[in-house]
Amino acid sequence: MIRAQNLFSLRELRCVIAALIVANLFLVADARPDARGPSGVNVGAALRGRPFFEEHAFEPTDGHGGPPLHLCLRCRSFRCPFVLSNGLRLFEQRVGAERFEIDPAHAFVTFTVSHFSGKAKGSFTDVSGVITYDEKDITKSSVEVVIKTASIHTGNANRDNHLRSADFFDVQKFPEMTFKSKRVEKRGAGYVAVGDLTVRGVTKEVVMPFTLTGPIKDPLPSGVKRLLVESSLKVDRRDFGITWSRVMQDGGLFVGNEVNLEINVEAIVPKPKPTQP
Repeated sequence: MIRAQNLFSLRELRCVIAALIVANLFLVADARPDARGPSGVNVGAALRGRPFFEEHAFEPTDGHGGPPLHLCLRCRSFRCPFVLSNGLRLFEQRVGAERFEIDPAHAFVTFTVSHFSGKAKGSFTDVSGVITYDEKDITKSSVEVVIKTASIHTGNANRDNHLRSADFFDVQKFPEMTFKSKRVEKRGAGYVAVGDLTVRGVTKEVVMPFTLTGPIKDPLPSGVKRLLVESSLKVDRRDFGITWSRVMQDGGLFVGNEVNLEINVEAIVPKPKPTQP
């Protein structure tokens, strides 16, 4: 019988045990090229996109009947301290964070823009996304939102069709507009999400102040955990290549450039789907 010390030193044995606990339990799903983490991000791909990780990245390998192991691409070793330490970092980021999915039935994104001598109002009715919320440390939270531009609704079919055309959102070419946070910060008594807003293929960094209510347990029979997020934002539509308008006799614009956005969404922690027999 081959004794353990002939294969590993005591220090290396500790590394192997740590690798199995940390890497296999907390990285296995994200390290696979086609897998997504709790926030919907392919962690393995994200790590490989960072320069230092190019040298010390990991890949799943055959665990010989057990869970897949993770092999450092530089060291060609299962005991790479860099891979292990970053496994711990990823684990620490997940502790306390929960993944909430935006509830389409309770997602309202509305806008107001000056029109002639009054105001035109509308909304987008197809809104989805994910909020990763860390109640203990808001800075570890994140948000990703997708809005289908064809879902624009102002209560007037002719106006809606014009807004869907190339004069405005050009929904055939740009079916989605998105917001993806870069960081979340606490400022004063409230919070802000700093991130990229993409409309018509143009991406601009915006600062979005917001408030949170919850999480609370839904009193309905579903009993899901629910989070309410409310925000408002002013944008200049010209920044995103939406410039169509007409000049009126008094020199004013038929359609204003400043757009006021109001966001009111509820997000839930979905219940696990039943496993197939």
